Amino acid sequence: MALVAEIAKGDVLPKNPYYSGDALHYYWFPHLPDAIERRVAGSTLDVDAMLLGTTVMVDLAFVLAVYGFARLVVPAPWAAAGGVVWAFLFTSVEGLAGLWVEARAGMPFTALRSVNIDAVTRWFFNGMPIDGIHRVLWYQPHHALAYCLGFIGLAVVAIAM
Repeated sequence: MALVAEIAKGDVLPKNPYYSGDALHYYWFPHLPDAIERRVAGSTLDVDAMLLGTTVMVDLAFVLAVYGFARLVVPAPWAAAGGVVWAFLFTSVEGLAGLWVEARAGMPFTALRSVNIDAVTRWFFNGMPIDGIHRVLWYQPHHALAYCLGFIGLAVVAIAM
């Protein structure tokens, strides 16, 4: 929300809302369409609803692109759909690691509510975070759009061969 608000002001380069006195040098272009929409609509637009709508639409396009790419290599539509559902809902390696650490420590399953699943590999194993494909839907919709374009490019190459 802070990035969209700063970009909507129209400054080039936009001001960095997280570091006073500095310009925002990178990672602002993906928020440009939302900032334009915000600037055109003015204060009548609920920024939360706008960002949620944009994210849902980009994420839907991403899931459909993954399904379309899966259909290129999987002949049965139900199998491709099942694989896509599995990939998005059941691939949290950090979630499994959190469950494993809690179970080995003899803690009840409910104790997992107080664990930041995104930080399991950092907290418990001093490692780099492991991201599942589902995280793109929550945190990086602009990356999802880039992945969609990549899938389309791969599909064009696969069909051409």
